[in-house]
Amino acid sequence: MISINTNLSAAIVKQSLNNSSLDLNKTLERLTTGFKINHASDNAANYSISNNYQSKLSSYDIASDNIAEGMDMMATAEDTLSLMEKLGSRLHALITQAQNGTYGDRSLETLNQEAAAIIAEIDRLYNSAEYNGIKLFSTAGESPVQELPKWVDDLTAELNPANHGGFISNPKTKSDSYVNTLQHVSEVSTFEKNKEYQVSTKEDLQKLAQLVNSNVDTTNVTFYMGADIDLNGINWTPIGNKSANSNYEFKGTFDGNGHVVKNFSINSNKNYAGLFGYTNGSATIKNLGVENANVKGVDFTALLVGSSDGNIVNCYAKGSVEGREKFGALAGNVTKDITDSYTDATVKGIKYGGVLVGYATKSINRCFVQGSITLNGDYAAGIAGCTDGKIENCYSNANIKGKNIVGGIAGRTADTIINSYATGTAEGYEFVGGVAGIIKKTEGSLNLNNILSLGQVTAVQKSGALLGGIENTSKTSSPYYFANVTITNGYVTEQELPKLGGAFTTAYGNAPVPYDTTEWLNNITYVQDVKPSKKDISLQVGIHNNLNSKIFVNTGFEYDLSYLLEEGIQGDNAYSVVNSFLQTVTSHATSIGAVYNQLESALDTVSTHVTNLTSSLSTIKDSDIDKISSKYVQQQILQQASATLFAAANQSPSIALQLI
Repeated sequence: MISINTNLSAAIVKQSLNNSSLDLNKTLERLTTGFKINHASDNAANYSISNNYQSKLSSYDIASDNIAEGMDMMATAEDTLSLMEKLGSRLHALITQAQNGTYGDRSLETLNQEAAAIIAEIDRLYNSAEYNGIKLFSTAGESPVQELPKWVDDLTAELNPANHGGFISNPKTKSDSYVNTLQHVSEVSTFEKNKEYQVSTKEDLQKLAQLVNSNVDTTNVTFYMGADIDLNGINWTPIGNKSANSNYEFKGTFDGNGHVVKNFSINSNKNYAGLFGYTNGSATIKNLGVENANVKGVDFTALLVGSSDGNIVNCYAKGSVEGREKFGALAGNVTKDITDSYTDATVKGIKYGGVLVGYATKSINRCFVQGSITLNGDYAAGIAGCTDGKIENCYSNANIKGKNIVGGIAGRTADTIINSYATGTAEGYEFVGGVAGIIKKTEGSLNLNNILSLGQVTAVQKSGALLGGIENTSKTSSPYYFANVTITNGYVTEQELPKLGGAFTTAYGNAPVPYDTTEWLNNITYVQDVKPSKKDISLQVGIHNNLNSKIFVNTGFEYDLSYLLEEGIQGDNAYSVVNSFLQTVTSHATSIGAVYNQLESALDTVSTHVTNLTSSLSTIKDSDIDKISSKYVQQQILQQASATLFAAANQSPSIALQLI
C-alpha cells in the first residue's frame, strides 16, 4: 500500500540509524578511553568488581610507601647501632689496654677520659636516634607512668561503653521491628496487666507521663522503646510526679532497649524532678540512655529518676543537675540495686549529692562516673554521696568538692567497697578521702579490698589521702574498737595528707579514739611512678585490619655503662659490663635486620598483589582495540547505509503523486 501520511520505511530506517549511531558513539568512547567499561550500565557486575580492584590498587600504593618508610626507619636504627657497636669495640680495646699492669695513674686517667668521651657519644647516639620525630631507642622525655594493679586496667576495659554502643552491657532486649508491632502508648487510655506497649515517639512518652500522673496503674506492664526520642522544646513533667500527688508512681518496667531520650529540661522548685519522678518497689528502668538533659529541682532530683525504690540496670545519663538534698545525675535516692550504669555530668547542690546517686541503701555494682560535683554542704562523692550498701567494681574520674564528708567513691559508706578506684580530686574541710570520706561501722564486719585513689586530696583536718576516717557507732561506750574493720590491698599516691585520717567515733561528740592502725597502714601502699617502656611500632604493610597486614617492631632497649665511669675501665667488672653492652647492641641490630628482611618480603608480596590485580583489572575493564576497531568500521558503515536509505525512504511518499 502506498501512503502519504505514514512512511513506515522511513520509521524503520530511522530506528536503525539511531541504533547504529548509539553503538558508534559507545565504540568511539571505548576507543578513546581504552576501557570497555566506562559506566555501570556497560556491565554492572564487572563495574563494581573493577572499582573494588582500583580501590585495592590505590591502597597497595600506600602500603608500598609504608613499607619503604619502615625500611628507612629500620636502616636508620641499624646504622646508629652500627656506630654504637664500633664505639663499644673501641671501649673494649681501651679496657684491654687499661687492664695491663704497665700503666700508671696518669696514664689510666688519660685512658678513662677517652672512655668517658666514648660513653658520652654512645649516650648521645642512643638518646638522639629518631625517625620522623619518633625516638627509636630511648624513652627520654616521656612522662613516667604509674604502676597500677592489674584489676584497675581490667575494670576500666570491662566497663567501656564502646563495647555495646554507649552502654556497659548489651542493651537490646527486643528488635525494633518487634517493638513496632506493639501498640503505641499514645493510642490508649489505660494499661492491661502483663501486656507490652511501645514508646517510640515523644507523644508516647508524654502520654505515659500523663497517664501515670493521672494515677493509671502500670503494675506488671512493660514499655519498650523502639526509637530515640527528642524532647527539645518541651516543658517536661516527670513520669511519676510525686510532688503533685503522693499516689503518682511508675510501677512497671521501662526498657529503653538501647535507645535514648535527649534534649529535655526541667526548671522546678519541687521535689522529685527527673525524666522519672518516682518509681516504686516493683519498677525497673533498664537499657535507657539520657543525653543533653538539664534538670533543676529541690530534693530527689536527677536526670534519670528523682527517687527510685526499684532497680536501675544498664542505664546512663549525661547533662547537668542542680538540687538541694539527695540528688545525682542518674538518681537522687535509690533503695534497690544499681548495676551497669554510668554518668557524665555536672552536679551542684547542698547536701547528699553524687555524680551517680545522692543517697543509696543497696548495692552499686559495675558503675562509673565522669564530670564534677560541687556541694555547699556535706556528703559529696563520685559514686554515692551516702550509702548503706556495697560498692563493687566501680570507678570515678570526677572531681569532687564539698564541705565535710567528701570522697572520690563515697562520701560516707556503711558497707564494703571492693575493686573500686578514683582518679579525680577531692576537696573539703574535714573527713575527706580519695576513696571515701567516712567508713561507718554500725554492726558486723566491714571490708575494704582493692581500693585505689590517684587524685589529689585537699582538706584542713581529719582527712586522709585514701580514707578520711572510720566511724564506729556499733559501740556507744568505751572501749571503742574496730576489730571487724579490715583494709587490704589499698593504693594511693604519696601526698601531704596521711594515708588514713584516723579512727574516730561519733559517739559522745566525735571524740577521737586511740587505735593502733599499723595493720591497716601495712596494707596500703603508695603507687609508684615507673619509667615508661618503649611501645611497639605498628607498620601497616597490607591493606586489611588484621595481623597479616601488620608488622610490629619494638626498637627500644636499655644498657648501663655507669660502672665504667664510677670504677674506671681498669675495674674488675669492666669486661663484663662492656661485653654485656656489645651483646645487647648486636642482638638488637640482629632483630632490626630481621624486621628489615620482613619488610623486603612484604614489599615483594605487595608487588605481586599489584601485578595480579592489574592483570585482572585489565581483563575486566580494558578494551580489545582489535575488536573495537572492527566494530567501529562496522558501525560507521551501518550508519552511512542507514543515512542513505533514510534519504531514499523519505522520497517514497512522492510516488503517490504519480498516481494522481
